[in-house]
Amino acid sequence: MLVPQLTAQLKGVGTMALYDTENAIYEANKASWLRDHEGHWVIIKNDQVLGFYPSKQEAFTAAISKYGNTTFLAQRVQAEEEVISMPLLVPGEYHESDYPANR
Repeated sequence: MLVPQLTAQLKGVGTMALYDTENAIYEANKASWLRDHEGHWVIIKNDQVLGFYPSKQEAFTAAISKYGNTTFLAQRVQAEEEVISMPLLVPGEYHESDYPANR
């Protein structure tokens, strides 16, 4: 269960809606980016591409330096997308040892 404040903040704001523009730009350019930047991280905010970076750390550093602590899309340019699923952990309700990967 989400804490009430977080529930109110997220009501009506889905992850896909939040990044529709950025995802559209990524998909529209993916073929050419695979040729020129495969394996690099791209940073996209709204309709602007900040750049390509060899590591996730370099990408995040550049994005935070440019945009500050706000939303942006950080996506690794690769043919097969890696899906990462993480549970929302609410302090005091769950412990990392509750998940099989951490046992």
